[in-house]
Amino acid sequence: MKKIIFSLLFIITAVCSIAQNNSHSVHAIRFSHTEDDAFNWAESISVDIPIIITDNILNIYTEIPQTFRITGDPLDVDQFSKQWSAIDGNDVTCSIKFVSINAKFFCYIYYADVAYFYRIAEYE
Repeated sequence: MKKIIFSLLFIITAVCSIAQNNSHSVHAIRFSHTEDDAFNWAESISVDIPIIITDNILNIYTEIPQTFRITGDPLDVDQFSKQWSAIDGNDVTCSIKFVSINAKFFCYIYYADVAYFYRIAEYE
């Protein structure tokens, strides 16, 4: 009887640990985009956009919510940034890069013809 109880407890614990989501919430406080691969920081606008990262899914809650599914392992671009391959909600391939410089955090989303920039801050 003890073996059955311990077996059931082990199975329930394993299922619960697998089912837990690894989730992190942040918000964007500045936004900009470019079509010529050069961001003009002076032209970024002030925003308050929730961003939720759950396992391999990045959701950006703009007026039209955006969902990105991370498809690859992270690539260390340099000492400040990591980049992933991703597919957006329209099945278009893109790259997502997170950068941390001087205690400031940024998220870049790169497509073949346009790129988006978000300055992010953690929720308090």
